[in-house]
Amino acid sequence: MNLLLFLCFVFIVFFLYRYKNNFPYTYIFSLFWFINLGISELFFAEYMFSTFLYVLIIFSIFFTFAGELLGSKRKSEKNTKKINYNSVRCKYIFWLIFFIAMCYPAINLINNGISIGRLFSLEQLLAVNNEMAVARYSGETESSLIGQFCLIFVYCLPFYSSLLVGFHHKKKYIYLSLLPGLLVTLTQNTKLVLISSLLAIIVGIIVQNIVINNKLIRMKFKTIFYTSIGFIIFYGLMVFSFVARIGKFDANSFGVANSKIASYVAHMPALDHWLRTFDFSNMIKSYGVKTFFGITNTLGIVERKSGIFTEFFVFKDSGQDFQTNIYTVYRFLIEDFGFTGTMFFFLIIAFIFSLLRYTNNVVMKFTVLSMLVFFIFNSYVSSIWAYFSYIVAYIVLYLAIKFVLDFKIKKL
Repeated sequence: MNLLLFLCFVFIVFFLYRYKNNFPYTYIFSLFWFINLGISELFFAEYMFSTFLYVLIIFSIFFTFAGELLGSKRKSEKNTKKINYNSVRCKYIFWLIFFIAMCYPAINLINNGISIGRLFSLEQLLAVNNEMAVARYSGETESSLIGQFCLIFVYCLPFYSSLLVGFHHKKKYIYLSLLPGLLVTLTQNTKLVLISSLLAIIVGIIVQNIVINNKLIRMKFKTIFYTSIGFIIFYGLMVFSFVARIGKFDANSFGVANSKIASYVAHMPALDHWLRTFDFSNMIKSYGVKTFFGITNTLGIVERKSGIFTEFFVFKDSGQDFQTNIYTVYRFLIEDFGFTGTMFFFLIIAFIFSLLRYTNNVVMKFTVLSMLVFFIFNSYVSSIWAYFSYIVAYIVLYLAIKFVLDFKIKKL
């Protein structure tokens, strides 16, 4: 049965690829989950995924398609976009966001009693990385309001740089936007910030092409090559991060690091296990409290615990032990809205995406489309609205783009 559903999945992705410029959101959604499930099927060869997992994802694609179709019923008019932007403001805003973002790793270290001078020695850098990792996992790290404020700009920076590089034509801004997240990974053993920055850049490039060219970016050989190089560099940084946590460079440390990295794709088995064991008949829906934890936690409605989920799923595959506490955004959505409500949630966000795709408010289009596409890319972990920093980052992004761009649209 799973083989039949997998072939059905392949057909859906191929069909959507043929119409990817008409239904970009559904295509991105389907391709994202196809890659996640495909990698998991290959990587965890001994793990038998349930039929329910396939049904859940395929139904999600259908409802996403329905939402995008409903929102695109208006006939799309061809437009030429005369883009006026203040290049001086553009640079100043970038450097302002960059400076505030760069303050985040430094403030975090200072708050935890670590001298910046220790970072200039490789031995001390490893020690600092290990100290921060131990403190974070034991819940002893110190944070401040200023640090949280700077973190918002760390998330905003790659979106801003990737969205505006299409107008400014200077890719150095994209590379510079990764520097704050890179420093956080090297000094504090926190990988999620760098991963989020990389995903934000990809999302920004995708959205830029949808807004300006009304189509998805074409993958050229040069793009694939540089993406592969970037992935290798990113993989090396992840290995360094795990080895630094151990505190020494040897074959055993690298073996442990590779095993830890493999756990990053264990979210699909974890979701599948949760679906098998979750009692749907006695569930109490929380109606958005968890999906929008960033808002509900800030308003004091409910307190969000640190981390993703508290319980770990442990399983063995090919002689190795794997564990993860990542159950994807599906867990939040199902606990909030149930199975049927989750399907309608996907329909609604796809409808909003499609509706805004044809609006003349280009600043709003850039901001909201970026948020909705990033929701897909971050859904392997959690909901982007579960973190208040992400929510405020989009507000800052909207203000930044509005401040430097002036779009005038003329009909052909």
